[in-house]
Amino acid sequence: MLMSDQLRECIEVSGLSLCQIARDIDVNISTLSRFMNEERGLQIRVIDDLGEYLGLEIHFGEE
Repeated sequence: MLMSDQLRECIEVSGLSLCQIARDIDVNISTLSRFMNEERGLQIRVIDDLGEYLGLEIHFGEE
């Protein structure tokens, strides 16, 4: 499973609305919505902020 798929799953099971998450991590709701609909990716800063917000440990470039 790709990291983006895992991140989408974590967002879905968090029970939080995209609006709440976007507000809390200071990102545009449309950015998260398009990510969730697999229409675009996310910048590394947003991935990092999401990971921290959701209590995830994200490692870039590691297997």
